[in-house]
Amino acid sequence: MARNKSSKRGKRAQTSSSKRIKKRSRSERVRDGEIYSKLGETKKMVKARLERENKLDKKLSDLLAFFVKFNLFLIPFYLISYYRIDLSSFEYMMANAVSGLLRATGVNALQFNNFISVAIPGGSFGGFIMWDCTGWKSALVFLALVLSTPADWIKRLTSLAYIPIIILFNILRIWFVFSYVHVFGIANYELIHQTLWSYGMIVVVLALWVAWWKIDIS
Repeated sequence: MARNKSSKRGKRAQTSSSKRIKKRSRSERVRDGEIYSKLGETKKMVKARLERENKLDKKLSDLLAFFVKFNLFLIPFYLISYYRIDLSSFEYMMANAVSGLLRATGVNALQFNNFISVAIPGGSFGGFIMWDCTGWKSALVFLALVLSTPADWIKRLTSLAYIPIIILFNILRIWFVFSYVHVFGIANYELIHQTLWSYGMIVVVLALWVAWWKIDIS
């Protein structure tokens, strides 16, 4: 009888002990699952961060490569500037185009070689179409931008169609300066000259480059 009771007690103790083990192992499994879940989230965060850093590194390396290629393709620009290669024929052609446009728009312009003179309020104004006035710098910078941009050679060849636009805008800006002083005088000449001469061509070259880049010829 005593042995029977003790055996029952032992079984009950074993049962409660196994229940506690089951409960403990269940809670441990839940805790382990939470840990694994957090580890998984951490891995995802680390992976996403690495991907962002890799993309940033690629963008920076692409930008650096672009500027290196851009300066290499500007070598003709630097050589022409350094040796002051004679562009007198181009200067004369530009002066002819500007004076012709001035006369066509009602401004009585006098031309002698690359010198243009117009009447202004109270006198006359004249200027030489010089080496820097021909637009060659803008054209070469545009071509350097094109050649530095990743594209196939067929698309790059289409950029040549934009060169006449640059030359045309250059003629128009010189025409505008002479037309302006013809009507308003030279009071604000420096502002008009610097704005159109420097910033105007920069804006045009960048705009044409972006337009060329965005147009899909495929």
